This record gives sequence, C-alpha cells and structure tokens, in this order.
Amino acid sequence: MEKRLHVLVLPEFLPYKEKGWGGFTWNYIKSITPFCDVTVFHSRLNGAEKGVHEEQIDKHIRLIRYFPYKEKPIGFKKKVAYYKWLKDAFKLSKKIEGVDVIHAHGAFLNGSLAKKLAVAWDVPYVLTEHTGPFSKVVNNPLKKFAVKRIMSNANAVLAVSEHLKREILANKIQLKRLEVTYNPVDTELFQLKKDQLYKNIVFAGRMDENKGALRAVKAFELFYKDHPDWTLTLCGGGREMQLIQKYILTHQMDKVVILKGMLSEEEVAAEFQQADIFISPTAYESFGLAIAEAMSCGLPVITTNQTAPPEYIDASSGILLNTNDVSEMAKALSLMAENIHQYNQQKIRRQIVTQFSVSNFGERLLTIYKSL
Repeated sequence: MEKRLHVLVLPEFLPYKEKGWGGFTWNYIKSITPFCDVTVFHSRLNGAEKGVHEEQIDKHIRLIRYFPYKEKPIGFKKKVAYYKWLKDAFKLSKKIEGVDVIHAHGAFLNGSLAKKLAVAWDVPYVLTEHTGPFSKVVNNPLKKFAVKRIMSNANAVLAVSEHLKREILANKIQLKRLEVTYNPVDTELFQLKKDQLYKNIVFAGRMDENKGALRAVKAFELFYKDHPDWTLTLCGGGREMQLIQKYILTHQMDKVVILKGMLSEEEVAAEFQQADIFISPTAYESFGLAIAEAMSCGLPVITTNQTAPPEYIDASSGILLNTNDVSEMAKALSLMAENIHQYNQQKIRRQIVTQFSVSNFGERLLTIYKSL
C-alpha cells in the first residue's frame, strides 16, 4: 500500500468554529485528505485566542493555531511584531515531524515561512496565490523583492486563474513552475436548487467597493420598477454596510432588499437554494468563489466581463458586462428574469462539478505533489 504523504498547509485565513472569510481553504484541505495526512499551521499576527492551540480535527487533519496578539500592533510596533512573528512561527512549526510537502497560501507571509521550513527540512514547497490584483502583493520595492525570491524558490506556484497567472508573469519573476489550478468548490454542500421560481436575486461577498454590493442594490432599484414581485438578498458584511442600509431606507426598499449579514457556508448555500439569479457586480476577481458556488446550485450569474469570471462563464450560464454601469446591470437583470427558464440548471452545475469539484481538485493536487 502506497505511503500517504504528510502535507503541511499554511493558510492565510481559516475560519474555525466561527463565520468568516477564507473558508475555501478547508476545501483545499478536504480535497487531499483521501490521499494525504495534513497538518494545518494557521498563524497570523492576531486572533481571537492569543497563544498556541492544537487539536486533532479527525484522523487525517491536525490543526495548530498560533496568534501572538489579540489586537494587531500599529505603526513601527507592527513591523517589529511581524519580524518576531516569523521567527516564533518558524520555531513552533519546525517542531512538526515527518513533513513531505509544504503548501503555503499567499506569497509574502506564509511564503516566507514555507521557504525557511523547506530549507530546514529539505522538502519541496508549493505556493498558491489568491490575491488580485497581483500588484497588491508587490506594492512596494522591499515586498516585491521578497515575493520574487519566495516565488522563484518555490517548487511550484499555483495561480487560481489564467488572469492571475498573466499578472504574475508580467512581473518577470523567474519561476520553476507555474500552473493554473483554479479553486476547489464544495459541490456537495452547494447542491442543485429545486426547479422552483422564487423571484429572488442573491448577492454574497464582502460589502466593499470592489465586490459592488451597493451597485447591486442600485441596479435592483431600477429593475424593481418593472418587476415589483422580485426581491434582493444580500449575504455578507463589510465597509459599505452602513451606506447600503442608508440607501435602502432612503429609497424605501427595506421590504424587498433583505440584509442577511455574515453567514456560514451552510447558511450561504441555503440562501442560494432559495434564489433564481446570482449577481456579482465585482470590479476584480482572481477567481470568484461565490460565483462558482452559486453556479454549483444551478444559478445563472450576472458579473464582470473582466478578470477571471469569463474563463468559466458563457452565454449559457450568465451575462458578462461592465459592472460599473448600473443601468446595464438592471437591463441584464430584466433580460435574465424574463428568460429564466432558458437557463439549464443541471448544465450550469455540471460545468462546476467537472471543473472545480473537491474530489477532482484533490486528485490534481496529489499529482502535483508527487511530481515535485
């Protein structure tokens, strides 16, 4: 019987027993547990529980969390704290035994830790980059220098879209290997919705300028004038929440625009099950996980014609447009709502299962690990 690989995963964000961003990392972890034993070392500068916490999630997943602060230091103290964090995180994680492969998420912080551990243990490390635009990762000369070294030393760099791959290559980093893997989607959780018309449009994501929740509300306001029996449901939280609340009240839409706040993945899946259209007026997506999850439920989508979404959305599964144009989005909502039965839910879901399901993704990751 072939030996199971022991993979050390270094995630950027990892909600655990709480609601929050970054739950997709669990999809990465779950995808490889049929083949690998996984130790997850989740460490950031600050967290709800200060210190080191360890537990065995199941027979294949061990979780170690380390947060040196409850509140993140500011100013010069923050820079010093990050230097100390890397030193302490290295000491703690170096005690983990028998690691065959390191898989880090995010080039700068976890990439730095992965590079040090790979040298200490003489094992390969893989780096998945999610952040886009990639200019955010290399936004100052010192950081750019460090990221280039980390990426060039990685045995493989995995980008979550062709668009992000092009952005990485544009920075002229000498890479040993660069592959596009996209992201895994939990198609078991995000199941096909019932063939029933709810007359409900859903948005899920951070409430910020990039994701465009406020633009979704403004587009729905125009759409609603001719479709007064439809509703809009917003899932998420963030900086634009107060602006959105004020806009809804000012335009007397509090009965038809429902704010759900931060939800767990299970709760988001339930909301998708009671919707007919997914709207994502995002300005930029390195992949667009919420879009793919909605499609896994069979929902047609309205989203940007820029960055990653056009790589897996066509006319049979959605409408791609300029998401800064609210009136165009309202027209797209009308067109989709009035022709909703022309979208084949099973076909939309099948595309996501084939391309991004957790099981298929895990087999691909295992192939990459074994080839290093």
